[in-house]
Amino acid sequence: MLLLPVGLHNMLSILTDWMEHRDYVYRGGSNTAVIRVVENAPRSYFYAPGTRTAIFAGGTWRPILQSSNLATFTPGDEHYVVSEDDGKTYRAKLGSDEKITTRVFVDRGGTSVINDDAGNVYIAGDQVYVYNREGKQIGILETPERPGSLAFGGPDSRTLFIGARSSLYAIRTAAPDGRNG
Repeated sequence: MLLLPVGLHNMLSILTDWMEHRDYVYRGGSNTAVIRVVENAPRSYFYAPGTRTAIFAGGTWRPILQSSNLATFTPGDEHYVVSEDDGKTYRAKLGSDEKITTRVFVDRGGTSVINDDAGNVYIAGDQVYVYNREGKQIGILETPERPGSLAFGGPDSRTLFIGARSSLYAIRTAAPDGRNG
């Protein structure tokens, strides 16, 4: 299993380059002026002690990949990935070659995305936007502060926790966390 970012503050292309072992050489004194692209750059795996979950690391990360949420992927798994910079939410699938293929789910970006067993998708942007599995917006969860991260919890995984700048909000949902079923 690979632990990969799913709540991106960057463009999706930053994650794609990283997964495809693509690095960049920058002009001296600059972190934006690319002078050469390096294909097949080395990557390493770091395993959490006592687990089979690896963190994929290495590369120049053009710029540093910033994420507010992570998810475990095994080849064939699909997860939602949200990009704040792109202003989009994607469906991403990890291939057996450790490359990610994506397709746009909705034209709404944010910093965090999670789904429930009923197929509802929650996207933390300036509020929490709720979509059905077909990508139709079905609701908005308004919070007093901008939400930054989302997670299901509680004894039955039906509590949606909404992390904001200075507070933690919680709301009960009809369906539990989509990763448990």
